Amino acid sequence: MINEIVDVMNLGTDFYSPIMAVINYVCFVSLVVCCLYVYWAATIGQISKGYKQAAVVALLWICILIGLQVYLTSTFGITLIVPPINTPFFTEFMHVIQFLATIAVVLLGAIIFILALLKNLSSEYGKQMVSAIIFLIILISIHSVLVSEFGVPLIFPPNLWR
Repeated sequence: MINEIVDVMNLGTDFYSPIMAVINYVCFVSLVVCCLYVYWAATIGQISKGYKQAAVVALLWICILIGLQVYLTSTFGITLIVPPINTPFFTEFMHVIQFLATIAVVLLGAIIFILALLKNLSSEYGKQMVSAIIFLIILISIHSVLVSEFGVPLIFPPNLWR
């Protein structure tokens, strides 16, 4: 059964199927939405505890996606979240990721400055500012790893607006 699916998607050859590219984009968008929801729930959850409990499903889905990615890559050589590196789909995929990461850094920077002003009004804003700083540090760390390992900048790449 798996061999038929692999043959249909042309994963066993050098040709990368547009069907798999769509699956990669859907899985990646699902992962990003779940991560954003977890961030939102953690930030809002500092004020209202009900949001933290709702983030468990999103965390579970993130774990399932990453687990499937690792299993399928190691067993069948199928990448679920990211297209294979040697394909034109990967280049377009990286442009989307770079755009999202750059916008996220700009928004996080704006949020941090706004929350720094508002933390004088309430200490809850200070907690949210710390969460935003932590996520900014995570994005910068991922950027540093990608630049050092692959030479691909994630934040403000020179080819972002072309």
